[in-house]
Amino acid sequence: MIDKNQKRKINKQIGARVKAVREASAYTQERFAEEIGLSIQHVSNLERGITGPSISTIIKMSKVLGVSCDYLLLGRSGKRDVARVESQLDNLTTDQLVIVDKGIRIILEAFKVPVNALGDGAEQQ
Repeated sequence: MIDKNQKRKINKQIGARVKAVREASAYTQERFAEEIGLSIQHVSNLERGITGPSISTIIKMSKVLGVSCDYLLLGRSGKRDVARVESQLDNLTTDQLVIVDKGIRIILEAFKVPVNALGDGAEQQ
């Protein structure tokens, strides 16, 4: 069982991650609160670790912020955390996606990763 001190510490860690990602995503507390259907005060309390988020709130926050629930809860990211990149790519035009593809190919070549791992780009929707 988790005691009060452990729970408070976990809430503060989650809140700090939420705040950092919210700010990096250029959301104000007001706009973020609107997007996830909470009051500004509740978002403030979550970010300060005063209250902990419900499971449904974690899911809403992860979707709006484009990060995984794992990241918000545990701070884990990496190869499995593609939700943020995917949400950003969804908002790009075809021309912008071509530029991103070229950039990724350049980066992979610099790291000596086979570029053909990306495919030839022919599989468009």
